[in-house]
This record gives sequence, C-alpha cells and structure tokens, in this order.
Amino acid sequence: MTRIEIEKTLGSNPNDTATCLGYLRSRRTGYGGSKPRQVRISGWERDDQGGSSRLYPRPVYALGSNPDAPKPPPVTQHDRNVKRWAASRLAERTVARVANSVFSYADAHAP
Repeated sequence: MTRIEIEKTLGSNPNDTATCLGYLRSRRTGYGGSKPRQVRISGWERDDQGGSSRLYPRPVYALGSNPDAPKPPPVTQHDRNVKRWAASRLAERTVARVANSVFSYADAHAP
C-alpha cells in the first residue's frame, strides 16, 4: 500500500501516517538489543498526487524486514518526448485512416 492508501484506510492525517511509517521502517535499539524494522518498501509506482501533470515515484510499503526495492531512475526529458512523439504519430495515422476509409467507402458505393 502507498502512504495515501494507508491514510485513507486508517482515516489519519498525512503527518501522523508519515511519522508512523518512519518509526516502523527504522531499526530501533533498546534494552534487548536492536529490533528489526517492521515495514519495508516492496516496490515503486508512478502516479500524480493531487492531479499534477508530473508522475512521481511513490513507495509501496509491505510488512517485513527484507531489503528495500531500489528506487527507479528518473524519467528524462528525452523519454517524455519519445512518448509524446509516439502518441502524436498514432493520432496522425488514425486521422489518415479515417479519411482514407471514408473516401474508399464512397468510391466502392458510387453509382
């Protein structure tokens, strides 16, 4: 679960949830030695919190003391451009196919 999903499930505010997750993720030392951490980062997902146009990597938390999943590399401007160019090419092809199909339909059904 992401931090936002945990907040919604528990009905808590962001500060309390972040404090609790930080406490559960830390290795605590006490009288009996160190205690293993109880929460780890099992993966990362990209989403836009609050409706922003950028996709930020958000940690997905799971129970356990295994090592955290590595954080994904940032998306570069080149990667965003490639995705945008591919979408615009697909839109151009779709418009061209629609126009061609209309004309070919008219030619096939002409009297």
